[in-house]
Amino acid sequence: MVVLGFMFISCYKGRLLPIEGKVKFNLIKSDTYTLLYMETEKGYPNFNLTIEFNLIQHGKTVKVELLGVYELHILLPAFGPARGIDSLMLTNGLNNLLFTYGSYTDYYAVQVDTCIHVIPIITKFTVYDSTLYGGLVRKPNIYLYPTSPCSVIVKLSPNGRLVKTIPDYDDGFKVYAYPDGSISGTPGYLFYEAEIRDVDLGTNGWCVSQPEIISFLQWLLPEYGFNPRECDDFIQYWGDKLTGSPYYEIYPITLEQIDLICP
Repeated sequence: MVVLGFMFISCYKGRLLPIEGKVKFNLIKSDTYTLLYMETEKGYPNFNLTIEFNLIQHGKTVKVELLGVYELHILLPAFGPARGIDSLMLTNGLNNLLFTYGSYTDYYAVQVDTCIHVIPIITKFTVYDSTLYGGLVRKPNIYLYPTSPCSVIVKLSPNGRLVKTIPDYDDGFKVYAYPDGSISGTPGYLFYEAEIRDVDLGTNGWCVSQPEIISFLQWLLPEYGFNPRECDDFIQYWGDKLTGSPYYEIYPITLEQIDLICP
């Protein structure tokens, strides 16, 4: 098993806040289910607040009961919307999609065939946005170790879209790499962040207290084959980010999982 990175999730939830402004959503069809992805129009100083909701499905009617925004002390102190995600079992033909929040109810007709057609009927506090995707992958560095100096082209096919790259991604990373791992015009690795539609974390991981995060990573990363430089890069970046929660769940992301979302 080759591990390319790790996913961090806070084990702690804070207070429930009211939803301010509208909630945008998208329905993303896969072979076996439909992904419901939501995010608030309002941005928050902590990037990864979550939209709390209940999902109720009876036949061709799906009801999404919005409860509020949970203030999470998790991962990334960066500006962004609150997000919510779940899977729906929409069947071919006409489906009903309802969103409720307090005394408000929004209603959409959803026609499912080879693709999904969303028809707004009543829209007071929700907005359908087909451009939304379901998650952000941060700093999965790509290291290159050729046997001799050479030009390299690295191409990515994210299940979503790239949002940031170093160096620029022009139909691929086009760089010159050396056996010692150095790469011309880079800090020593290819950097990207991507919005993706779904991540399967699996069930095996660790729950680690915040004061033990650094020492745990110093033990864990070499166990999964990270060399000293890769360990230093990883810990330097994430050590400063994982400070807001008393505990974090840590899940390994394997090569097989990466190939599903960003081959």
